[in-house]
Amino acid sequence: MYKHLYSKFFEKNPNIRHFACHSHHYWPDCTRDAQLQYWEDSAKYVDDKWGYFFSHKVPEFQKYVAESLNLTYPEQITIAPNTHELVARLMSSFGQKKIKVLTTDCEFYSFDRQLKRLYEEEMVDVNIVPLEPLSTFEERLMHEAGRDHDFTFFSHVFFNQGYRIQNLQEIVEVAAKHSVVCVDLYHSFFAIPTSLKEIEDKAFFVGGCYKYSMGGEGASFLISPKNTKIKPVNTGWFAQIDSLSDDSDNEVYFSNSGLRFAGATVDFSGLYRQVAVFEMLKANDISVGKIHSYVKDEQKKFLEQINLKVGKLVYHGESNQGHFICIKYENSDLAAEAQQRLKEQKIITDRRGDIIRFGFCLYTEGPYNFVL
Repeated sequence: MYKHLYSKFFEKNPNIRHFACHSHHYWPDCTRDAQLQYWEDSAKYVDDKWGYFFSHKVPEFQKYVAESLNLTYPEQITIAPNTHELVARLMSSFGQKKIKVLTTDCEFYSFDRQLKRLYEEEMVDVNIVPLEPLSTFEERLMHEAGRDHDFTFFSHVFFNQGYRIQNLQEIVEVAAKHSVVCVDLYHSFFAIPTSLKEIEDKAFFVGGCYKYSMGGEGASFLISPKNTKIKPVNTGWFAQIDSLSDDSDNEVYFSNSGLRFAGATVDFSGLYRQVAVFEMLKANDISVGKIHSYVKDEQKKFLEQINLKVGKLVYHGESNQGHFICIKYENSDLAAEAQQRLKEQKIITDRRGDIIRFGFCLYTEGPYNFVL
């Protein structure tokens, strides 16, 4: 139904059935022109390009992200090449003191690695809430969120199983009374219809465009509460781009907007691609809600048609599931073998240890009558 929007990627990958969109999403055709436009604008504006980017392209990106998440303050959105940079910068706001971190055992790899490294240096104490058993997870997370921590970090949709938190607002509101809170939206942004309006001033939210928003790498974002006074130690010249003439030696200047958490010189081609995708979706009347509805229909077909011989289906129900479905095997070797068998049939999946992930998006179509 929507595969024509991605014709150039399909031309390069003939006869491939791509189910790894939650990890490496195909780019729509419009992104090629956007990539070239970035070059043209860089040639046109040369040294003045930063002013053009921040006065035109950045606000366009902020507007679309804010609309998709029902945010009141688009200017509170910071753009960076990846979410790791943004989370690390936010955590640098605590300075040199040892901090208490509340998180889960299923966060994205860079955060998990960074936290372990900080722990090795005795810079953090970590309180980890296991995702399993799922039946009590949100209750256990809520309980721990009610205790004093300096920093709380957890996902809206968890990358390993696709489980989606149902009581996001309630958990954020509880945690925000006891710590700085950051929620990872990477596997829910532009997949799950989400309104952050009631909690946008209670927490930070981080996400990116590599996955379901289809823009590729290089365009991630942080949403910060309005009028936050937090000052990251890790800071770059973009954080002062709205006031470069302020040469005060008394105090390091920080913008009172999302620029506060910005870094330094980057390649903005990812931003161009993502804005082009947003515009393409709008022109085709494709909303997050329509994407979600389409994916849910395809997931139902998948569940009805697959022939599961060895692995175990990991599915949390329509209201609790993100845009990928998992098959769990007894060990990672069996999962790797199953993934290879699928690859030989030109079925591309993503694997995390003993779990194979099947992602669904606008270019995913049945039938799904292959053997697993």
